[in-house]
Amino acid sequence: MQKNKWVLKISVLIVGILLAMPALAQRSLAQASGRVMSLSTRVSAGGGFSRFTESVSRAMPKEWLYQHRSPMPENMGPMDNSTFQVRGNNPNNLQIMTGTVFQLSRNGQKEIFGVIAAHAIEDAPVGRFFTAEAYLDGKFIPLRAEIVQVTPTATLDLALVSLRGAESLFEPLDLATRPVQLGETLQTQGFARYKVAFLPGRHVIDNTLFSLRTDMLYSRRERPGLCGSPVFRTLPGPEGAAPTYELLGIHTGSTHGAMIQEDVGYATHAQFLPTLVEAYYNNGQATYPLVLGERTLTELNVDEFVSLLTLKDESGRELWQRSVADSKFPYRTLEKAIQDHPARYLELSISRVVLNGDHLVESQKTLRQVVYDLQENKQVERP
Repeated sequence: MQKNKWVLKISVLIVGILLAMPALAQRSLAQASGRVMSLSTRVSAGGGFSRFTESVSRAMPKEWLYQHRSPMPENMGPMDNSTFQVRGNNPNNLQIMTGTVFQLSRNGQKEIFGVIAAHAIEDAPVGRFFTAEAYLDGKFIPLRAEIVQVTPTATLDLALVSLRGAESLFEPLDLATRPVQLGETLQTQGFARYKVAFLPGRHVIDNTLFSLRTDMLYSRRERPGLCGSPVFRTLPGPEGAAPTYELLGIHTGSTHGAMIQEDVGYATHAQFLPTLVEAYYNNGQATYPLVLGERTLTELNVDEFVSLLTLKDESGRELWQRSVADSKFPYRTLEKAIQDHPARYLELSISRVVLNGDHLVESQKTLRQVVYDLQENKQVERP
């Protein structure tokens, strides 16, 4: 009798499992579909499945990845035909970076150029001539590109690119006519870690002479390659029409904020691009004002940068000094130093960058020195 009870219990359990199997299978399928949808959503949003791709990277030869690991879905995003891939000249370095195509009017004629981050010349690396890859009809089109004007990484960090003969392949961006506003939401699209990255929400948190600064919520591990990508504003079109886009900046880097505990992205103002074009047509000569607050300290040529800052008192005695040859111009640091020291004079040592062959060389040799009287608010002779 006891044996029959156990047989009956086991039979009921087996029947229950068999009846539940279709529901379990359907549930597993739904979970799997959800995971696939989640993965697809992350990819289309410019996020990454880095663990997966890195495991593939370890398993595949670099040559296979470079040829087949395409970052391009059928629809990249709003900057499909306004950006290009920058392919380095070193076959052992597969770093991909981004370039932006823009247009402006000069002497009544439309001019179209590309622009990349100047530090890509060393990091990619690329030489004066390099391969720019446009995306057209679902595939990459290699183009011959030439760097025709450079600026120091310590200031604008931009290099002007000639795409002569290939302009018709792109939809160049217009420069913004309205200045950026604090708190404004901008967008970025470029190539990061071999795939397209679209950042729909970059909120402007600061604005300096050289760059606008935004929060940077995109993963640090996924950012390499974004430098050179456009930072743009989306303007809604008339009813039924497509939106338009205005170029406000070129992404040149990001870092973790020291003053605020969040990552900060930097983008050189697009307003400097006409100055680069002017220099290209004027044998490298075109200037812009170096401004600190309400003071215009001097005029810098596009290839010049400040390599050393010194504060001195009335007698010419040194009070404070900061080398800035290997960093961005330290606006906030300099303003604080002026507040903290009873300085009369600000001395600026000016150096120059050159494209020497395939290398960007920022000379530490002082080209000229400028002395600014902080009380009289004007340039003076050395004290």
